[in-house]
Amino acid sequence: MWPRNTLPYEGVFSLARHEEAIDRVLARTPVEDIWGVGRRQARRLWAEGIRTALHMKNADDVMLRRLLTVTGWRTALELRGIPCLGNETAPVVRKTLMSTRSFAHRIHDKAMLAQALSTFAVRAAARLRRAGLVASGLAVHIRTARPGQAAAHERLYDQTAQCPLPVPTADSQQFIHAALEGLDRIFLSGYAYAKAGVMLYGLERADSMQGSLLALAAGEDADGDGRRKRLMRSLDAINGRFGRDTIIFGAQGMGDAPWHMRQEHRSPRMTTCWDELPLARC
Repeated sequence: MWPRNTLPYEGVFSLARHEEAIDRVLARTPVEDIWGVGRRQARRLWAEGIRTALHMKNADDVMLRRLLTVTGWRTALELRGIPCLGNETAPVVRKTLMSTRSFAHRIHDKAMLAQALSTFAVRAAARLRRAGLVASGLAVHIRTARPGQAAAHERLYDQTAQCPLPVPTADSQQFIHAALEGLDRIFLSGYAYAKAGVMLYGLERADSMQGSLLALAAGEDADGDGRRKRLMRSLDAINGRFGRDTIIFGAQGMGDAPWHMRQEHRSPRMTTCWDELPLARC
């Protein structure tokens, strides 16, 4: 509901006052000015003698549900001071975040898989920080080609390792350590790996995360944690300004690698990449 200029409240009216004062405002508020009441609905309400917000507040519930459906009836309940915006309608924090890719070529080397998983962990961490979230665990997944896609001589393998974290975090370096630890647990030589990825799970808001009593009892360095957070902010700021992977971790590897995706058919990046700016000759 939004009062018009006919009310002397300069566009703002506090409902934290006596009900009689609220009713005086509702009585001077046209029913079509109530949020969620459209022109068609307003005409139906007017036909039933409901012309103000106060009329709608005191109207019969059965009639309101017939004229405005459940949504309009809930609006009337809100006018009566009964909240109808439950927790199920509030934004829900996502539970997982994934970063995974298929490889351009089969990977046999564990070091190459470690580079790929480190890169996926860093990219997932950057997305996590942009959303203002932290994760309490990381899962590592590696697999060969699917049945029907693998060559006749290729053996199949598909495995995942979960790595819980002692304290929820959005630190890229901690995710890299967890990803490499998970890879150590599930890597088997002799397989041609076609895809890998990481999944961050147990997500929660960074500004409302629960601390760790174990970390507090161990006397872990709070200043060091603050330095890591500032480092991540600086990393995000630089990569955001100059492009992704302007600054990378050593574990991600340097230059092209066999695990990078094929991009022969990618659209040109004429507005975001200096090397692909169009040239005009005359």
